[in-house]
Amino acid sequence: MGNKKIEISICDDESIIQNAVKKLCEKYLDEHNMDYRIELFDNGTRLINYEGDINILFLDVEMPGINGFQVAKELNNKHNNIFIIFITSHSNMIKEAFKVKAFRYLYKPLDHEEFFEAIEEAIKEFTESHSIIVKQREESILIEKKDILYIESLGEGSAIHTRENNYVTTSSLKKWREELGDRHFFQCHKSFIVNFQNVIKIESGHFLLKNNKEAPVSIRNRKVAKDRFIEYISQNARYV
Repeated sequence: MGNKKIEISICDDESIIQNAVKKLCEKYLDEHNMDYRIELFDNGTRLINYEGDINILFLDVEMPGINGFQVAKELNNKHNNIFIIFITSHSNMIKEAFKVKAFRYLYKPLDHEEFFEAIEEAIKEFTESHSIIVKQREESILIEKKDILYIESLGEGSAIHTRENNYVTTSSLKKWREELGDRHFFQCHKSFIVNFQNVIKIESGHFLLKNNKEAPVSIRNRKVAKDRFIEYISQNARYV
């Protein structure tokens, strides 16, 4: 899987557990042809101070110093959307785990089937909330939604235009409209869907995008497009 790496972190004070989790992650991700990066941490403080992205975190509960629950609380404040999978030897901590928005809870020693099920579900939810998967030939490409400038209809298929590349797909504009929803995306023309996250302004007959490209707005959609964009800016100004 190309374009966007899945960022995985593993935090456990036992190197044996660290390496076991790393090998299981690599096995699953390699078998599914996914692009990824794995970072290892032996204590919670180093993990909290890490400045890189974390999409999925395998986190030990009991560690010297700051414990896993405290780490999770800090990271939830630091990252908008992180999938935390706790790893522990004790079953009496589940209630605490879900107080800090745990995605899953795995027991030591690790059951391989349960582990693969957990990482599969975490990746699925991560991609659905942040990304889309575009199939091209034998490769599946993971594209972050925030990087999409606009999507253009090409006959029965479509072209996804991002900040870096263009991707031709067999999926229709209707399919992308349904998958992406209308929080950030707006169909401004029968052949175009625009991403408001990457719009600089609306001008007469088109949206001006961050890469100086333009997405046309049909005559009948101009008032609705302007109103929707103004509404979007007013609701999301601090995040854009």
